[in-house]
This record gives sequence, structure tokens and C-alpha cells, in this order.
Amino acid sequence: MIISSRTPEGTPNTCQICGNVVTIEPSLDSNDATCPYCGCLLWFLPDSNDTDAFINVYRDMQSAAHSQASVIPDSYMIPGHILQLVPASVARENVVMPLAEKGNRLVVAFSDPLEFEKYDKLRFILNRKISVVHTEQQWIERKISECFS
Repeated sequence: MIISSRTPEGTPNTCQICGNVVTIEPSLDSNDATCPYCGCLLWFLPDSNDTDAFINVYRDMQSAAHSQASVIPDSYMIPGHILQLVPASVARENVVMPLAEKGNRLVVAFSDPLEFEKYDKLRFILNRKISVVHTEQQWIERKISECFS
């Protein structure tokens, strides 16, 4: 594994995986950085303006991870304008399915809600905030086949 380098300045933090204390500067847009010891993705609290939004997203993902997968009926029809927000190639490659819009967020089905790298990647690709719903991978794959064929 190649671990990205960071400047020695920054916010002190402790890696949740290896337990090492690190002082690194997070990425500007995503407020994350990798641990220089083990490569684990570390999240930093953003500026005070965005703190509530960041904490809400993190709590949503943690809550989804600790709950059972949501059962979404096969008959659930995803609106066409929602499907157009995620390219078919992105949905297939990441095994995700857009479901709806909630305020300014796109609600996306993940089979593993703790895939923070996938979450961050989608947020970057789509250039918008997303919320995660935890559901069965088979359901997502079936819907991708139905909706993006």
C-alpha cells in the first residue's frame, strides 16, 4: 500500500486503527487525510460553519451501519430525474443506486454504509452532498440492471 504524504502542520489526531498520534493537514474539500502509519482514512471536523452538517452526515452513516439493511420494495420506482443525476458507469462501478432527493442532498443506496472512501468519491464525482441508505447489495444490483440497461 502506498500512503499519501501530508505536511507536518495541521490538527493533532489519533488514528482509530493503529492508535498512532498524527499531526496532519486534512484535504481542503473533504476534511479527510490518510494516516501516515497505516493508511486509514481520518476525518476532521470542518470549520464551524459546516460542523453541524458534517456531524449529521457522519451520524447518519454510523446509524445506518449499526442498523439492519433497509428493505426497499422491488416495486419502488425511482424518478427519471433522479436516475439522471448519477451516470450509469458510476452506479455500476460503485454498486450504488440513487433513490431520491432530500433537501439539497441526493439519497443513495449503499450496501455497506461505512465505505467512507466511496461516499467521498461519489460526493466529488457528483459535486453534491449525499445521504446514505443501507440496503442489500442484490437489490442495488437488480435496480442498476433495470434502470440503466
